[in-house]
Amino acid sequence: MRKLFIGFLILTVSLAILSCRQVKEEKTNEAIEQVQENVSEDEQNFEEEKQEDDSIDDVNDENLFEEENKNDEN
Repeated sequence: MRKLFIGFLILTVSLAILSCRQVKEEKTNEAIEQVQENVSEDEQNFEEEKQEDDSIDDVNDENLFEEENKNDEN
């Protein structure tokens, strides 16, 4: 009876450890995927902001050029 109890105890502990390991691995993989998604979203946002800044700079450059031409004409 004692051997049966010890065998059952060992089996239960082994299954619990394996189950925890699988859950931990799944959660780790999900966290990695989430971080990768966040990084790609941040990269896209950065590129969009950079393009907006470049277009604003282009407009400002055009305005400066026009002002300089007006000043040169006067």
